[in-house]
Amino acid sequence: PLSELAGRCQKGVKVCTDRARFHAALARLGKTPMEDEGEVALLFGTRYEAVDDGRRRASDEMPADARRHLSRTGRLPNRVLLYEIGQVHDRDASRHLSRSLEQYLGLSPGVLPEIEPFVQVKPRAVDICDDEYSEIRELLVNHAIDAAEWIREWFVLSPDVEVAAPTSFYRFLG
Repeated sequence: PLSELAGRCQKGVKVCTDRARFHAALARLGKTPMEDEGEVALLFGTRYEAVDDGRRRASDEMPADARRHLSRTGRLPNRVLLYEIGQVHDRDASRHLSRSLEQYLGLSPGVLPEIEPFVQVKPRAVDICDDEYSEIRELLVNHAIDAAEWIREWFVLSPDVEVAAPTSFYRFLG
């Protein structure tokens, strides 16, 4: 059952709700100071870690692995071009994404072919909107809200981060 995939991935299992916290992976690039308590709370999702009577509940304590991460995070010297995957699937947004990529790489307009939007088919996918997945859906929505807030409030403010096709990016980010 999907409920077993809530929280951190168990050893040998590659699918879990914590993998949806992709903003924590972006933070490893070192583009934000990670000194603000609000930022750290969004990054490490402490409210999802504690378990009480088999159910996940809020926790104010920062996990030990988060403390270790903060103490050893370096700063990647490269600039970052950030896009939202929905931009690739949308015809108009993908055209603007192509131009943003050219600009980021310092290429002349029209050098790169336009990114062709596509629809991904996942035959083994579940419909997360089904009632039976409500707990997992709530957890994933919380991760998405945290990710969007952290990206908006901290990550994109870095001078080293460029947003590709900002109008569609923020539309897809929510």
